[in-house]
Amino acid sequence: PLAEELIKALSRNPDKIKNIHDLIKELSKNKDIEDDIIPEEFKEMWKNIWRTYKKQYGKRK
Repeated sequence: PLAEELIKALSRNPDKIKNIHDLIKELSKNKDIEDDIIPEEFKEMWKNIWRTYKKQYGKRK
């Protein structure tokens, strides 16, 4: 279901995808948060979602 929801957001409300990307980026930068807070399975799925976002919408700010 998570993958489906992300795909829906990608097509219907791409700004949500950008917001998720920004959150993931912030979590990755934060030294107080352990590296494994984001599961590897999600990271793999996310790479595909983010790649599609960039291809369709460019790097929105």
